[in-house]
Amino acid sequence: MVDNPEISIKIEQRFSEESQYRAVVENHETLICYLASHGERLDEYVDSSLFYKYPDAYRSVFSKKYGSLEIPSAGIHFTWDLIQKIKDKGGLISFITLHVASTEMLSTEKYKQNV
Repeated sequence: MVDNPEISIKIEQRFSEESQYRAVVENHETLICYLASHGERLDEYVDSSLFYKYPDAYRSVFSKKYGSLEIPSAGIHFTWDLIQKIKDKGGLISFITLHVASTEMLSTEKYKQNV
């Protein structure tokens, strides 16, 4: 339950998988601010307090939208300078939005338990 009258969350569907729902959220920005101030990021590899102290360290040059549950490690080695060098040599650069959701984290945890 979110104790904020500016946020509306309606559960539309519960899936058979553990803890998975489809919800409609109104006023996304307010919800993101609320979660950032009331919750804590869980990360099994990195101290989660670093996410709040150094948020840019958790973003790649590709990130434009907030929302992934995971560090964008696949693109973290790229800089704007490197991208320009790739373009200068004839390389093509495409941008996509990729969010890792709780389903990925749940399936990884189940895999670890079965090994």
